[in-house]
Amino acid sequence: MIEVGGTEYPMYRTMMGLHLHEEGAPEDLNTEIKKVCYSAYCLVKGACARESIEFPFTFDEFFIKADPELMEKFVTISPVPAEETEEKKPKAGRSH
Repeated sequence: MIEVGGTEYPMYRTMMGLHLHEEGAPEDLNTEIKKVCYSAYCLVKGACARESIEFPFTFDEFFIKADPELMEKFVTISPVPAEETEEKKPKAGRSH
């Protein structure tokens, strides 16, 4: 859960959130904080849609109202991609 504008909303990965992130990004994501905040916005918007919870914010409203602790919560929810955390394993059928 994450608090935005005094109300708590769910925040987790959904297909809708991933789609929003890929397809709907505003053109003015010119700073790292805006990029991270947009990623969090997509997670929250997708989770709210899945749970049939009204999410009344545009990205700009979310960016203005989001608590600075958003960054910390977002980092703990967003796992590092598997290819960055797993050791390289030999493929089946290959010998060393």
